[in-house]
Amino acid sequence: MPFQVDLPPEALIVRFRPSKPEDVFNAAEKAFRYYSAYRLSCFADVKQPDEDDDAVIRRLIGVAQLGGLDIRKHKNCWYARSGDLQDVGVTFWKDEDDDEEPEHYSFDLGTTLTPERVEQVLNLFAGPERTGA
Repeated sequence: MPFQVDLPPEALIVRFRPSKPEDVFNAAEKAFRYYSAYRLSCFADVKQPDEDDDAVIRRLIGVAQLGGLDIRKHKNCWYARSGDLQDVGVTFWKDEDDDEEPEHYSFDLGTTLTPERVEQVLNLFAGPERTGA
């Protein structure tokens, strides 16, 4: 059963495609049909003492690959701070799947999905950043 989690505001959030607002909207609608929530997959973590933001992004891309993401199909990623997303009402969830990576989360766009809401959230993400594919 999915449960909501509090991520530190400084945590970096990395998401992969879809990238176009209309495609993100459609993916969120599809997720709602299955999960009754407008949630999209992401990876998140805070910096370790020897890391800068680029190192965290690279590490999260590696974790995504371990989780089965084919970076040949996901050549770019986008990133944001969890605090910026939380400031506009985005929440984070763990799916609690047996094979879920600790850094994998879903982010919830809220109870009402509109194109404007999708734009609002997507505008908080920087990028694209190449995944190395």
